[in-house]
Amino acid sequence: MRRSFYLLALLFVGFSIGAGGQTVQQNTSSVDGLVRQTGTLKAIDAASVSLYEAIYPLFPHGPGLYAGTTDATGAFHIPHVNQGRYYFSITANGFKTQTFPKAINVVSGHDNSGLTFELIATAAISGRVTDETGAPLPRTTVSVLQYRY
Repeated sequence: MRRSFYLLALLFVGFSIGAGGQTVQQNTSSVDGLVRQTGTLKAIDAASVSLYEAIYPLFPHGPGLYAGTTDATGAFHIPHVNQGRYYFSITANGFKTQTFPKAINVVSGHDNSGLTFELIATAAISGRVTDETGAPLPRTTVSVLQYRY
């Protein structure tokens, strides 16, 4: 009986040492996709893509659990994502930050690629307000309105 105990203990220690202290990523997968501009479908370079656990209602807080950045083709790759449900939040200079309301299931061993997200470009208005003679008008308020019906 004692000999069996020592043999089991030796086997356990042998397996522990054989792992070499390496951490094995189990139940993880990668997430791949594209980020494009709405309307033109032009690739968006250097967009930040963050994944948040879908345990909070639509408004993620703090930094994402996982993050990646798009390349010149608008592609992103986020490796070693644990299984679960995630919201995506995407930010890029010149575009409206968007958090997408539909949670995506990440399942290890399944294809988590082919995701495509579109961002809306922001706009800037610049110029000079002058009178009829071309002289600048100081302290003038300019408003921008959206026409709706």
